[in-house]
Order: sequence, then C-alpha cells, then structure tokens
Amino acid sequence: MLEILQDELKVLACLIHPETPQTVTDETQLPSFVVKDILKTLHHHRYIKAVNGPLRNLSMFDADGFVSTRFQLTAKGLEALSKG
Repeated sequence: MLEILQDELKVLACLIHPETPQTVTDETQLPSFVVKDILKTLHHHRYIKAVNGPLRNLSMFDADGFVSTRFQLTAKGLEALSKG
C-alpha cells in the first residue's frame, strides 16, 4: 500500500477535475520531475486515471503523450484526499 504524503496530497488536490502534468506543476509549485514521478506512482496504485490523450498505460513512457494526457482522481484517490 502506498503511503500518501504531503506532496502526494497536493497533487491529488489538483486532480478533482482532469488536469495536465504542467497544470499540476504550476499549481503545486513542485519541480516537474517530482510531479511526473508522483503522477506515475499514483496512476500505478490507481489513485488517479488517465482520462484522455494517447497515454493509457504509463509503463510505456512517451514524453509527448505524458505531457498531453489529463489525469483525474478515482474514487480511491478521493478517499485518500479526504483522509489526508
């Protein structure tokens, strides 16, 4: 099970509506490489989902696809955010 820390909570709070990684970076003021890593981890643990764009499976990394993909909370992510 993933331990949700403050940085993860900041990212989850940005994803109530579908957002791109760049928007999350701007809103959280975290470095882009940190946001990218958190998004991949949250997606892997099913706290968020890719809602549009070419990137449905983050195990096959495509930089252009990642940047244009929008992510949104799942029910599991919303539950983690409300507990945090």
